[in-house]
Amino acid sequence: MRFIAALALVAACGSDDGDPEVPAEIEGHVEILEYDGLDLGFVSAQFTDATLTPEVAHDGDCRVYEQPCLGQVGACAAPEGYSAGTLDVAGLWQPLSIEPGFNNLYIVDGVPRDVFADDAEVTVTAPGDDIDGFTLAAGGVAPLESELAGAELDPLGDGPATFSWTAGTAGARVRLEINAADVCHAGAHWLVLQCDTDDTGSLEVSSAVLAAIPRGYSGCGGWLARYRSDVVTAGGAETELLVANADWFNIVQVR
Repeated sequence: MRFIAALALVAACGSDDGDPEVPAEIEGHVEILEYDGLDLGFVSAQFTDATLTPEVAHDGDCRVYEQPCLGQVGACAAPEGYSAGTLDVAGLWQPLSIEPGFNNLYIVDGVPRDVFADDAEVTVTAPGDDIDGFTLAAGGVAPLESELAGAELDPLGDGPATFSWTAGTAGARVRLEINAADVCHAGAHWLVLQCDTDDTGSLEVSSAVLAAIPRGYSGCGGWLARYRSDVVTAGGAETELLVANADWFNIVQVR
């Protein structure tokens, strides 16, 4: 889901030139994903002001937060991106050295469907630039088995809503992300439903969390992923490496 936001920002939004004033709290995401349902792989990274994604609901394993500037046709200002220098990534189908692009967004072109092996050891290193350097490492994961890949789901309604898959045995975790918006383009107001749980085969999203998504909001794509991760905090920046195999789906309307 976050990669859809990233592509929208590249296509639609601008940023100031010159050396940025770096906020005290930076939220970094390095995402390496294989998508079943879209049949593609994706490698991306972004470092932004952590205060721009306020949480509006939290219950159990799930939360809802606001996503800034997810519009697709230029009706918003891009959240300022910050550079960590060249990202060197090992353990994928090939070694990568990724330079920051427009608005310091890191995107890799030509990523194959099979990005990593199930038993891969993925490492990411950055020398630092606007933010301090770091090293992250996480293992690969086996594909998620569910009926969600490419599916069109019914509206979530008032809940609770249950998502199911074949439980894993290797100690990975599972994450659910769903985009919801008043309209799915043009700089609309976007909310993200995110849940994180053990790989037990079932996840329930409570009515309390779903109530944070206003009536009339549409489902703008979502995924359920088996993943491994690593998190590092350096100089005020907290960065997560996510290595995930995801089933992509769509929801006709969230509420």
